[in-house]
Amino acid sequence: MTKEFLFLCGRIRALEAKLLSHAQIDRMIGAKTPEDAFRVLTELQYAEEFDEATRPKDFFKIIRKGLLETKTMITSGTENDPAFEFVWKEYDLSNLKRALKLKLLDGANEFGTFSESDGFAFLGSLNAQEIEAAIFHGETKALPREYRAALIEAEAHFAETKSFRDIEFILDRAHFDFLKRVAGSHRMPILKELLELRADGTNLRSAARCIFIWKESLPEGALLPHGILDTEMLMAIESLDDLKKAFKAHPFFERFEKLFTKDIDPTELLIQLERQINNATIEWLSERESGDIGSIIVPMTYLQKRIRNASRLRFVMAAKFYNIEPEKIYETLKHF
Repeated sequence: MTKEFLFLCGRIRALEAKLLSHAQIDRMIGAKTPEDAFRVLTELQYAEEFDEATRPKDFFKIIRKGLLETKTMITSGTENDPAFEFVWKEYDLSNLKRALKLKLLDGANEFGTFSESDGFAFLGSLNAQEIEAAIFHGETKALPREYRAALIEAEAHFAETKSFRDIEFILDRAHFDFLKRVAGSHRMPILKELLELRADGTNLRSAARCIFIWKESLPEGALLPHGILDTEMLMAIESLDDLKKAFKAHPFFERFEKLFTKDIDPTELLIQLERQINNATIEWLSERESGDIGSIIVPMTYLQKRIRNASRLRFVMAAKFYNIEPEKIYETLKHF
């Protein structure tokens, strides 16, 4: 039997009215000044972060603080349920890769400033000190056992091959092995399904990068075993047509089909495919969350929506400060 979080879910249902709407995005894009666009944030949950000293240039700080408070609300309201490692560990994985790249490629012995401008994410479950201790000092006790083993393998592999791409594949496999363990211990069928969806998305993303960037098929070491797409089909992808066939087997192929019918630059196609893979997860969660009363899927879906909305708000506010034309803002937002 899965746990229920009726109080938290009730609070979230009330907060959903403050999620970013299309009308509010339109008003921000059409605003004459960044100050006018910034006022829209007072209509959202970010209003709680404002004080007399708040200025439009503080938009990044306000949005960041709002997301952190949402994380606090969810972790406390679910008693820090392990299911949310499906979210937090995505950021931890990114931070570990970033720190490892600094160490192995740049020869750094520390990562300096732990900020988004330096490539680090702030929503992980591991803090800056734990990331730095693991990568630069070998103190990995804060990491899941799958990550600890992967870091040892990764550094040994890099010493031989100098290939950081292989390092990323090693860490990705460890990450999904960890998620499989979480899904297995939680006994929620939806977590197993989410694991499969994310594994398939990651495999398709890796295959697309291989043919577009490295002009080769997917290396065997890159393949994640936790999805439902046929592994032989994934390993055989060598062209755009092969990639399209693989995407056609994805349950959300309709999100990608139009991209394959366009005459589009491969780099831009890769960017759009990756964004649509991420958006497909939110759509999938939303479908299962509809009508739910108190399960963990409600806060999980709400969190993903808040994260996506924050990304849109940051982009629109930055665009207003740089005086980007509304048409260009709308065109870019299609991919968020």
